Amino acid sequence: MRTPLLSTLAIFAVAAWVWVHAAETPRYLVSHNPVLVELFTSEGCSSCPPADALLSKFDRQSRTGAEIVVLSEHVDYWNDLGWKDPYSSHVYSDRQNTYADRLGLSSVYTPQMVVDGTIELVGSSARSANDAVRSGF
Repeated sequence: MRTPLLSTLAIFAVAAWVWVHAAETPRYLVSHNPVLVELFTSEGCSSCPPADALLSKFDRQSRTGAEIVVLSEHVDYWNDLGWKDPYSSHVYSDRQNTYADRLGLSSVYTPQMVVDGTIELVGSSARSANDAVRSGF
């Protein structure tokens, strides 16, 4: 008679321990909404390399647990200045113009970063970009 009572108490003790510790899920296992970071850039843009490096940094972070989706979108309007960016596409230029219309901007530029389709900033501004990405989590 004493054994079933001890077994029952042991089961309740283990269940209580699991229930209490289930709330302590490690942060890296917690699911976050992904944050989309788009960089409108061009190989013909002399101020774009720092923005490209920042985007690369965000891409490395996404491999270490943060859910950041990065897109490097090479616009084609720089191609008219004598250097044709082999990665450029008019589709990216159209996408950037759509964001400009949606966000009420008077023009587009490179390097321009758009975070989650709602925040735009100079793509080489690490502080502004980090703040915008953090706001997505």
